[in-house]
Amino acid sequence: MSSSLSYFQTQAPRYLLDCSRGYRAWLKEQEWQAVLQTLGPRTFERILDLGSGPGWYSQRFHVWKPRSIWSVDQSPLMLDEITSPVHRKVVMDVEELQLNESFDLILCLGVMEFLQRPERAFHRALQHLTPGGSAVFLLPITSCGAGLYQRLHRRHGLTIQVFRKEQLEAWAGSHGLRLSAFKSLYGFNSVLVFERLP
Repeated sequence: MSSSLSYFQTQAPRYLLDCSRGYRAWLKEQEWQAVLQTLGPRTFERILDLGSGPGWYSQRFHVWKPRSIWSVDQSPLMLDEITSPVHRKVVMDVEELQLNESFDLILCLGVMEFLQRPERAFHRALQHLTPGGSAVFLLPITSCGAGLYQRLHRRHGLTIQVFRKEQLEAWAGSHGLRLSAFKSLYGFNSVLVFERLP
């Protein structure tokens, strides 16, 4: 079991509670508002939530009234905590993602930095995106703040990946996607939206 999986397995029973109070609640709300702002006034029918954890975002996806939501996480204990109605919960490593399904919205929020092979996960995710669909990533972009974020997680035995915006655009470009929106958050995280032309 990887160190990140082991860590999040132990966090599962209290993760939603921890995200509902104090600075964690403020951070999560900032992230959610950034996702809404960067996506704009669109609605989505089929949503794939990668690294969903216990469904903090899934609880909010219903503002779009989707036909289905798929929640994918490597931690079965995290998925067990999901109480919002989802079409399917899938225990799977995002780096090995293979669902034989397509989605018009893919969210990968706060996941990529914990992966050993984030480029592989990025490509696997985009293979599931429909023409005209959007993929949203929340992750740390190279900065002084990102260095502090890395040190914070190192105290929990976790190695955090940090990314360059140009690097992500190149990965997306290899799938025919373009960056349609970018928003920086609280000094180290950023929301990036990539779109596949119809």
